[in-house]
Amino acid sequence: MKPLCEVTAKVIPALRAMIVKELTDSYGMTQTEVAERLGITQAAISQYLRNIRGRQIPFEREIKRDI
Repeated sequence: MKPLCEVTAKVIPALRAMIVKELTDSYGMTQTEVAERLGITQAAISQYLRNIRGRQIPFEREIKRDI
């Protein structure tokens, strides 16, 4: 079993990526607006949208389904 820190290091960026994609696609927010709301840089938002950060996690579908 993997240590919690290893799991968290992959899950949190993946969740952020899901949130970023939802805010930009469904709510039409700009990268700058999302960055300000989440307290991260616009460059990080760009990387989430280009799948450089926060790659998919196996249970992403279940998370989206439960929302």
